[in-house]
Amino acid sequence: MNLEQIEAILVAQGLKYRLQADHIVTGFATRHYRDASGRAGVAIVIRLSEQGTLLEFMAPGLYCSQGCHQSAALFQVLLDITTRTKMIRFEHDATDGEVRCSIDFPIEDGKVTPRQFRRLLDCLAESVDRWAPVIRHAMDTGCIDLELRPAEVSGRG
Repeated sequence: MNLEQIEAILVAQGLKYRLQADHIVTGFATRHYRDASGRAGVAIVIRLSEQGTLLEFMAPGLYCSQGCHQSAALFQVLLDITTRTKMIRFEHDATDGEVRCSIDFPIEDGKVTPRQFRRLLDCLAESVDRWAPVIRHAMDTGCIDLELRPAEVSGRG
């Protein structure tokens, strides 16, 4: 697989994107997730690695652990969410505190169908949005409530 094939899938599905040298960036509006500036939306980076045999979807810069006084709760809730949600994993960069969410999909010698591609993309965007109130609540209060609904988070989502 190559970036041109990924671009063709995005075009066929009517999705907006930006083509960079080694990756593609697309984005989705969100109902609950807000970035550090308060904007509703998540950027998703799509790239290939391992000579085009691994397809990677990543939502970078979702949260920052630096300055978070409830980092134990943050990391615990990220782990809890990862065990409850298919395909996704959260990653943490200790050098700058960045928390991102990703999905790696091994292609090897096969192909990714447009339906598979869209499922991976939607899973990442929907998971970021669905779990945002729970993650923010853990970061703000130190309490983990995996059943929390957005309306229950005062002033958020």
